[in-house]
Amino acid sequence: MGSLFDTEGTLMSVLVKIADVAWLNILFLLCSIPIVTIGASTTALYYVTTKMIDGEEGYLAKSFFKSFKQNFKQSTIIWLLLLLLYVILGVDVLYLLRSGSVYTAVGIFVVMIPGFFVLFTGLYVFPVLARFENNVKNTIKNALLLSLANAPRTILMLVISVGLPALCLYNLYFLPLLFICAFSLPAYLNAALLYKIFKRITPEDTTLTEDEGIFETSQRMEKEKIGKEK
Repeated sequence: MGSLFDTEGTLMSVLVKIADVAWLNILFLLCSIPIVTIGASTTALYYVTTKMIDGEEGYLAKSFFKSFKQNFKQSTIIWLLLLLLYVILGVDVLYLLRSGSVYTAVGIFVVMIPGFFVLFTGLYVFPVLARFENNVKNTIKNALLLSLANAPRTILMLVISVGLPALCLYNLYFLPLLFICAFSLPAYLNAALLYKIFKRITPEDTTLTEDEGIFETSQRMEKEKIGKEK
């Protein structure tokens, strides 16, 4: 019975992980209150959850604020750009719904095509920014390419990201989860889905040059590896 509550036992590890996820959710919410900082908060959230998956979480708050500070400028620019696109797409859909036109369904379908590209990019861009050093343009490009190259996983990530927060808002019985794990738990699950993708792309080095994308770096590394073997 004593081994069940051992500090290195399975039960204690699970309890510690739950506490970490809850603490991360609180940090994310507090740092997202100004709205403008949501991008930096999301990047920091994925920075920590990726480390948790890798077994290198350390001091969560310290790691969270380290990433928040380091990636603040780029993540804020990307977030504001995404927010602008979300607003434009939302206004377009709302206008079409209120127009009462016989072509409303067709119009919404047309709007949703670029809408899915924006959503998919938004799912990957902050995890990519949290893990790789690159400029804003290449970060967005790489996020879009990765989301399309891993479409089934991307759809699963979308369901995970939207599902729990939507459930909390839809049913008040689940509202406490909004403050406990509605954002950190999906990020943790998504980080687990992305972990192998990121490892496969950059097995030895996670630093990109200023003008080089993830896929270019991966190809360069493969060529260097083959050269060394020869």
